[in-house]
Amino acid sequence: MIGIDNWLESKNQYPKISVITPTYNRAPFLPRVWQSLKVQTEEDFEWIIVDDGSTDNTHQIVQQLQKEDNRIRYIRLPENRGVNFARAKGVDQSKTPYIVFLDSDDMLYDRYILKMMLDEIEATANDIGAVAFTVVNEQGIPMSFLEQERMVLGYKEIVCEQKARGEFIMICKKQYLNAAPWSPYQGLECLHHFARARYYQVLYINRPGRIYYSDASNKLTSVTSALKRANQMAEGCLRLIKDHGETWRNCCPKQLGRYLFYAGMYFALAGQTRKAITCVFQSLQNNGPLLKNIVLLTACLVPPSARRFLFFFRHCWKTRLDKMVF
Repeated sequence: MIGIDNWLESKNQYPKISVITPTYNRAPFLPRVWQSLKVQTEEDFEWIIVDDGSTDNTHQIVQQLQKEDNRIRYIRLPENRGVNFARAKGVDQSKTPYIVFLDSDDMLYDRYILKMMLDEIEATANDIGAVAFTVVNEQGIPMSFLEQERMVLGYKEIVCEQKARGEFIMICKKQYLNAAPWSPYQGLECLHHFARARYYQVLYINRPGRIYYSDASNKLTSVTSALKRANQMAEGCLRLIKDHGETWRNCCPKQLGRYLFYAGMYFALAGQTRKAITCVFQSLQNNGPLLKNIVLLTACLVPPSARRFLFFFRHCWKTRLDKMVF
């Protein structure tokens, strides 16, 4: 007997786009995400919510939303495994050719963006794996930089982050996401993006696709999460250096110094002072940011608890310094 999934696939009944939202204790924000999805002029999509072991009333909120629309799918993980694991689970459960990741505390920019995303990616050549759109915050201030209005960038341009940098929302071909394995490190999306850039180019378009909301409670959670996984973040930075350091040395030397600084910062927050100091000096030797490294070296003179407090204070009450939490 043919399973329902196989039957639907043979009848071409699956939607074209899966919007995947990993969530962890973000129940109050999910209706806002859905509000931006249900008004889309492109209606041929499914919304996959991957509940990463939430302890709040996420399940109840999703059940209420599902009564409104059958395009909402809910996957609950038994324990918190991190955003990368949740995204990978969503992709694995998706049956569509195109994927959009939309965080549980953000919204699509307007009601036309999903249609525009689909039109753009369907028109791309086989060597383009994704189309990236810019991001604005709730005040409409851009959080992305593009050198041109439309650009197709390859591996070297992507890893150097000179022609395109900041926050983006992408619609991805399934084969692009499967081109490189998901990283075990949490919070370093560039690990996946850079790895996939070896196989596929990306089309960047200077058109807002997502609204980023910096709710106070989310900031606190994000900073606390970064502190908890500081050692893993540092190791992830070293992995980036191992994978792409030679390209950085040859094409954009300051990028190597920048990621050595990031590694040192997270090692300092993790209490690994010797490793932090080593990264600082290596960063300075590789055109890393002078002032930031001096500040970091000074911070290494105080106890780790004081470093974490200063990091927490700065990121909660001031603007982010060159996207330290990325």
